[in-house]
Amino acid sequence: MINRIIRSMESTEEHRTANSLLIQKDELPILKQEVIKCAILDKAQITNAADQVKPEVQKVLTEMIGRFDDLQRITIGGHPPVYEDTDVVLIIPGPGSVIHGLGEVTDRYSSLAYTRKMNRARVRVAIEIMLDVTKRRLAKKGIEKTTAQITREDILNHGPYLHYADPPERMVNFTEALRQYYPQIPQEKVFMYDKIIDLTGEERDIVNTADQMHGLVLPDMPIRRIVAVADPAHLLRAMYQLGRTPERIPDNTVVQAWPIHITLGASFDQTKRQLVGTLTSIYKLGTAAKEPYPYIL
Repeated sequence: MINRIIRSMESTEEHRTANSLLIQKDELPILKQEVIKCAILDKAQITNAADQVKPEVQKVLTEMIGRFDDLQRITIGGHPPVYEDTDVVLIIPGPGSVIHGLGEVTDRYSSLAYTRKMNRARVRVAIEIMLDVTKRRLAKKGIEKTTAQITREDILNHGPYLHYADPPERMVNFTEALRQYYPQIPQEKVFMYDKIIDLTGEERDIVNTADQMHGLVLPDMPIRRIVAVADPAHLLRAMYQLGRTPERIPDNTVVQAWPIHITLGASFDQTKRQLVGTLTSIYKLGTAAKEPYPYIL
């Protein structure tokens, strides 16, 4: 089912040319040079990019690109395994609306055509993971169902939580999407909020991904596994930002990265933006660690 959902986000031509959804191996050095050029030359991006830290920036970026490549390659020809011990499916919200025509979402990425369906894709895949986990838990009890047969009661009694945290103005769009298109998902299993306690101890509205990671709140229960859903570069950025506040994840909880591909032709631009943003978070803003929070694939 999840493979079907992922394929439905591609056109026939996109699916035939699946490798073009990836940044190829011979393009990775070009990507690195593009990112490092922004990091070194643009003092507004990274104020500490003086000569003495250039080698460190190069090392951190080289490791970052290697991790990105691992994530992006999972998105072609399959997906990570689904485990029945998943207790939280964490959507890392992206640009764009979940549904169009109601509470339309505008942000600084709205001018980029490829971002239009980013958030919708993440929500769809996250919900399919939620249904798949529920199906697996039912199967352990001897109840065989397809994900299409999963009921509201099944999710309420056996399903994981769906986690969504976003600025208040974006919440209307998300909640309306659930109401219209996913009525089988009980509200009790949707864990969402639009305010956080930031690094200074102040309560305020969520603004960006760093806020979502630093102010991460989870259901008050033992959590065995969290599955985090986003495109590869944004997912990696979130993991570096979560590395700044690792205490947000309970001891013995597994964080599993679940990358999904983005629109054909958009990968290089999106990845460059996210990697530059990650370096900025590390070296200018202090909102990310030099290594990501430990995750598995």
